[in-house]
Amino acid sequence: MYRKYRPFSFRELIGQDIIVQALTSQIKTGKISHAYLFTGSRGTGKTSTARILARAINCESPVEGNPCGKCAQCKLSANLDIIELDAASNNGVDSIRELRDDVSYLPSSGKYKVYIIDEVHMLSASAYNALLKTLEEPPQHVIFVLCTTNPEKISATILSRCMRFDFHLVPVEILAKHLKTILGKEGVKADDEAVMHIAKLGEGSVRDMLSIADRCITVGSDLTIEKVLDITGTGRTDDCLEITRAAFGSQPGAIIQKIEDLASRGRSIPSVSSDLASFARDVMLIKATGENTPGLTKDAYVKIKALADTIPFDFLLSFVRALGQADSEIRYSLSPKTVLECALLSVCKFDDGIAAPVIAKREYASPTAVRSREEVLSVIGFIRRELDKRNLNRLGGVFSSLSPDSCGISGDVLTITVESKYFDILNETKNKGCLNEICKEKNLKPVIVKKEEPVQEDGDLDFLNESGLEVEIVSGRKRR
Repeated sequence: MYRKYRPFSFRELIGQDIIVQALTSQIKTGKISHAYLFTGSRGTGKTSTARILARAINCESPVEGNPCGKCAQCKLSANLDIIELDAASNNGVDSIRELRDDVSYLPSSGKYKVYIIDEVHMLSASAYNALLKTLEEPPQHVIFVLCTTNPEKISATILSRCMRFDFHLVPVEILAKHLKTILGKEGVKADDEAVMHIAKLGEGSVRDMLSIADRCITVGSDLTIEKVLDITGTGRTDDCLEITRAAFGSQPGAIIQKIEDLASRGRSIPSVSSDLASFARDVMLIKATGENTPGLTKDAYVKIKALADTIPFDFLLSFVRALGQADSEIRYSLSPKTVLECALLSVCKFDDGIAAPVIAKREYASPTAVRSREEVLSVIGFIRRELDKRNLNRLGGVFSSLSPDSCGISGDVLTITVESKYFDILNETKNKGCLNEICKEKNLKPVIVKKEEPVQEDGDLDFLNESGLEVEIVSGRKRR
């Protein structure tokens, strides 16, 4: 459906009102920039807007900044003056040199030649350099529209030469209204709860939402919340309610049984963890504001509001924090279900191994408490992944060689005990600064401790001298 209902005018573009207003104003006044940069998450309309803009500026009689759809330019099935280039597969300097040679030719039929370069951040450094001069001073008949999901990867020299527009995620209410309209055109009956759930799963992306809806309507023309939940593999609000109540009531048996039940129904553990984290966030927002949050039906709001009135903030914070730590471990764990169960049980209150039936007087760990072995392993794993992302292989090798017993966390201090050969590496200015920066994301301060190494006594190898072998002493040790 996302291909069938792709917008063909600015009027059909949803959720980007300020961008539409700016572009239509430029077209009406004729003050068009020579280069545009459209950035934002996937499915928010960057490429569609670029195509609409290209058609509008070549339209013979635009209507309020929109292509009229009636002139010869608008009716062209393949407009030779609108050239699209996928930078992900044409990221070499040769492709840009070919483009640079083509811009000198006049448009075949329209007023402008429009080059749409999608995923422009994928261009190589040499390709950027080849594009730079052309982008800075293109011919009067050429307009560039660059689209990307990662503007931070684009060089500053390119950014400074473009008029930038940031596409935002589309609000859930707008997505739901748009989906309701499309389903009506498709002859599909859907209840409001099902539509709202699909819109929420889209996470601000129109394309993702329509792809999910496409999958859901394959089961029939009547779309209910039960069908949507079964097809998408997402959880019901009642499931999250039961698990949260069991965790707050310190009922480990109920927690484990419910996780087992969800797994047996085909729910993936990562999606269960994600749903619980999202649910806990909704509970916190409702408890803080007393108002409904986007994406929740009235029935779900009533249930969550009743739960929020009985749970203190400190428990919710501990609950969300435990799920957040579990999320990073679940991705790499061989037993994700065990990780999730341990995370949920960690917020329960136990007395002498027996779950406490009443949690009114819950005592939470102080900030200076010693962290568990699982938490330490989670932090070390996080540091390794961050080092890999930054291509700090030498420093990453040090952490890969660490044993679990060589690290410990007490309060906000991460103590790392290493051998002397690694001690100097970790204390290098650059490495130390990088480590501090990574640990700061976990609110920790790293402290490097040199491990005491036993010195071998000289007398241990006296038998070598007695055998007539020459012995050399190096750093307190002997070798032949």
